[in-house]
Amino acid sequence: MTYGFMAINLVVFFALFRAMPGHGGSAWVRVYGVVSVFNLFAVSVFWAFMADGFTAEQPRRFSVSSRGGNAGAIGGAGARRS
Repeated sequence: MTYGFMAINLVVFFALFRAMPGHGGSAWVRVYGVVSVFNLFAVSVFWAFMADGFTAEQPRRFSVSSRGGNAGAIGGAGARRS
């Protein structure tokens, strides 16, 4: 239901931005802002849903993969700079 609400918001904002004549690039800045907020909201709702579904024992199994992902993100960012 939450994702459906946000999808309807995206369609409504798209229609409103398309209906604004003569605004040029400023409309795209607004579209970028709406999509960025939607992205943040969608990820936070997903992880809240996942956290509610786990028992106390299950998250411990993912600690190794999360450490690997964090190490890869840090290593990748460092490798890109050199």
